[in-house]
This record gives sequence, structure tokens and C-alpha cells, in this order.
Amino acid sequence: MANPLAVTDSKSSSRSLDERTRPIVRSSESLPTLEAAPIPGSWIVAGSPQARAVELTPGGRGQCSSGLWSCSAGEFDWCYTTDEVVRIISGYAHLRFVDHEQSARAGDVVAFRGGTVVRWTIPEYVEKFWVLGPPPTLLARVERKLTNILRRS
Repeated sequence: MANPLAVTDSKSSSRSLDERTRPIVRSSESLPTLEAAPIPGSWIVAGSPQARAVELTPGGRGQCSSGLWSCSAGEFDWCYTTDEVVRIISGYAHLRFVDHEQSARAGDVVAFRGGTVVRWTIPEYVEKFWVLGPPPTLLARVERKLTNILRRS
């Protein structure tokens, strides 16, 4: 007898609904340790920011991923390749976008669009929880690139 909760689509084999929807729960005691996640040297504008990160929920094809990230004092340009939403857990950062600036403190939520560059200025320390959207399609990347070019002109 066929499993009534089986799910089949063109990109995956048949699997039970329970496997697809099982939550991933991590208590604070079982969180993995943040490991060094160096910021590319060409992105650093001032200071020597030291970043650390850990992925908590790996994203698969067309899925979101999430994790924790922290960074010491410094200034750098971060190049976003996909959409990202963050919640600042502790600390403070000043963010400079193409058309405006804003501060991000503990408790704040900030959304970044893939294809943008944001200058982060961290006076002391910042820690964030992040969620990355699925990687954009080629068409979406081209559209964002053209939009950014048109905004600058």
C-alpha cells in the first residue's frame, strides 16, 4: 500500500511528509562553536575585523539556510550574493547602503537584497542570527545587476 503522506515532485524522489517537515531544534547547550570565517582582505576598509560563523540549518537546492555570525571592530564592504535577513543579537553596527545609512542594534532586524554591497562599521563587536534565501536564478541576478547599474546613473 502506498504511503498517503508521500510527496513526489520533479526535483526529488518520493519521501514522507514527516522527513520534509521535521523541525530542526537546537538548544543553546547544543549549538556548535563559531569558527573563523575570514572577511576577504579586499573588502576590509579599516581595522582588522575578525569574523566567526557557524551554519545551523544547511540549505539545500531551493531552500533557506541559517546560522550565527559575529565580528570584532572594523569596517568592511559586504557583498551580498543572495537575499539575507538578520537579527542583531548583541552589539552594534552602522550600515551604509547605496542610498541611505542606518544603525543596527540588539533586537533590530535588517533585510539585505542579493546583489548589493553594504559597508559595515562595527565600533566594538556585533553578533547576528542570519537567514539566507535560496540562491537567485540567473535571470534574477541579471535583473538585480541591471537595476543597480541604472540606480547609479
